[in-house]
Amino acid sequence: MPTRHYLESEIEEAAEYWDTHSVTDENSEPVPGPAFIEKPLGSSFVVRLDCPDVVKLRSLAKANGIGQTAMARKLLRRAISQAHYDGKDSPKPSPYLRQTST
Repeated sequence: MPTRHYLESEIEEAAEYWDTHSVTDENSEPVPGPAFIEKPLGSSFVVRLDCPDVVKLRSLAKANGIGQTAMARKLLRRAISQAHYDGKDSPKPSPYLRQTST
């Protein structure tokens, strides 16, 4: 690795700066931000959406102050809970979802 050679003027300038400043100055202290800790999710899958739906999803997420993935997760959880599916019985078709052929 090449060694950088400093000019004498640079060394003097740095020495003058550190004669009047400290590493404990307020600007050198890190500013703590908000901490968000979420439980890691177990798995993921890809959902294809039309562009208008993606735009709506992003808009909803922004209005709620969260990311689009978190918004999609919240909406999906709400739909699952409204379908009253607990994993034990066979799920019943949701009345608000249009049945499509595959």
